[in-house]
Amino acid sequence: DTIIENTVADPVGTIPVGMNRVVTPPKRNPGLRETVAKAQRDPYTPVLIKSNVSRENAFYLEENHLDFPGVQVGLDPVREYVDGPLFAHILGYVGHVPQESLDDYLALGYSPTDKVGLTGLEDTFEPDLHGQKGRRYIEVDVQGREVALLGAEAPTPGNNLILTVDAVFQKTVESILQKALKTNHKQQAVAIAINPKNGEILAMVTLPSYDNNLFATGISVDDYTNLAQDPLHPLVNHAITGQYPPGSTFKLIPASAALQEHVIDTKTIIDAPGTIWVPNKYFPDDATLAQPFYDWY
Repeated sequence: DTIIENTVADPVGTIPVGMNRVVTPPKRNPGLRETVAKAQRDPYTPVLIKSNVSRENAFYLEENHLDFPGVQVGLDPVREYVDGPLFAHILGYVGHVPQESLDDYLALGYSPTDKVGLTGLEDTFEPDLHGQKGRRYIEVDVQGREVALLGAEAPTPGNNLILTVDAVFQKTVESILQKALKTNHKQQAVAIAINPKNGEILAMVTLPSYDNNLFATGISVDDYTNLAQDPLHPLVNHAITGQYPPGSTFKLIPASAALQEHVIDTKTIIDAPGTIWVPNKYFPDDATLAQPFYDWY
């Protein structure tokens, strides 16, 4: 089994990287003065001003908290995708609430600093995976420092999501696909394995892939630029977004229809020489006017 877990960073806070659902490049983060000025409109809501600070800086702020009234060091859960690129296109990744969707999320009880699913299953099943926050009721002094805990409400975790994808099989399919690419001197490929009895997805591999852990703490401009400008488009899940000729897989549909309408039976043999000549509607006896239909698949 593949388990996706949250790790914990040591941040003073996290500033959104401006990544939205259509994966636009990271925008310039507001400076400290801009952030504080904006936060003064709502002085009772914490504002995240910095993420991934060093342990030394976090300890310094904690030890000298009296010199920094109103500044708190907190732990921010960070998504850790154990198998990274192997499941990146399936799972997607989480990030801060997109600015263009902020009002919608606020109406659902989210806060501006929450992390939500932005792509893949993280996005699709966000309502199911997202739990309920806990609460702490505290007493503070005139400087806003906590002096007593008056009460607390435990958080409620979100639901677990169990997939039909087999981790070992997924890795095997990826290895086979990589070998096929090397043998055929190609750089892009897709493989999907489906249980024909119930439609369950057993494996879905898109190559090239990317490491969704890069987005977990806020992807850097350089990393995003490299991915976005890659001519092989590693951020795109070609298994579900590409447009390809249906090929022989479509033959199942007309064959099923023909069986249902009793045009053919299970013993019918159809000769497919590659080209079918259809007689002209008005001159069916004139072979020179017959129209060719080519079997492209």
